Amino acid sequence: MASALEEGVKWTYDAKSGAWSKTRVRVMIDGRPFARGSLRACHRAWEVDAQGARSEFVAKFNEVGDDSVCLADVKAQAVAEDLAQDFNREGSGAGAKVAFLPCWALELPQRSCFCCGEPRLQGKYTKHSDNDGGVFGSRAQVAHAFSHFTYAATRGELIVVDIQGVQDYFTDPQIHTARGAESKFGLGNLGAEGISKFLATHRCGAECKRRGLDRPGNGNRKNPSRPPSHAQPPPPRRAGPPVKSAGTVLAERIRADQERSFADIDAQLARQLDRELNHGL
Repeated sequence: MASALEEGVKWTYDAKSGAWSKTRVRVMIDGRPFARGSLRACHRAWEVDAQGARSEFVAKFNEVGDDSVCLADVKAQAVAEDLAQDFNREGSGAGAKVAFLPCWALELPQRSCFCCGEPRLQGKYTKHSDNDGGVFGSRAQVAHAFSHFTYAATRGELIVVDIQGVQDYFTDPQIHTARGAESKFGLGNLGAEGISKFLATHRCGAECKRRGLDRPGNGNRKNPSRPPSHAQPPPPRRAGPPVKSAGTVLAERIRADQERSFADIDAQLARQLDRELNHGL
C-alpha cells in the first residue's frame, strides 16, 4: 500500500558534462518491497503531478552503504546509456541496439535519505552477465558485445558489465574502472581485476565482428579509429580539433573525477539544495 504523499528532489546526472541537475517532485512510495536483493530493496512508487496524475516508477533503497552508493549507481547507469548510444551508432544500421533506462537519485527530506528511481520494466527479466566475469545464455551476444565495446571505446579505462533487463533494455549495470575504487561507481567496482575477469571469459560473436572489435585480450579494434590507452596518440589534424566520441569524453571525465570524492559531491549538492530550498527553486 502506498504511503502518504511526500516531497522529494529528483537529481539527474549528465554523463557528458559531469553535471547534476535537480527538480522538486511529489511522490508516493509503497511501504512494502516487491523485490529484495543482497544490496537493495525495490518498492513500487508514483510521481504525482500538480493535477494529481500518477506516473509509476521503481524506488530502490540501498541496504548497504550510504547515500553515495545511490549517487554512484545513478552515475553508472547514465555513463552506460551514453556509451550505448555510441554502440548503436557503430552498428552501421545493421547491428542490434541497446538502451539503459533513465535513472535518477531521489532525495527524501522527510526520511533523510536517498533512493534510486527508474521506470518499471515490463516483461521477462534476463541476466546476461555479472560483475565477476560470469556470462549467461546463448542469446546474450548483444549484451556481451556491448561490454566489449565499452572497454574498446574508452581505451581500457572502464568496462560496463552486470548486464540485465528485458530484451535489449537494460538496468542496474556495474562499471569496473582501470583505477578501481578511485573512480567510484559503487561497491561492485572491482577495478582492473574485474575488467580482466570479463575479458578472460568473453568470446566475440557476430555483433563484435560487425563493429570491428578485436579479440577481448586486445581491448581495441582491428583497425581502431581511437588508439588503445598504451599507444601514442596520432598527431592532431590541422583542419581543426578532432571530434571526440562519447567514449573518449567519458574516459577523460573519469580521469578528471579522480580528484573528486563522492563526499565532495554530496557536500556540494547539500549546499546547493539548502540554498534553493531557502530561497525557492
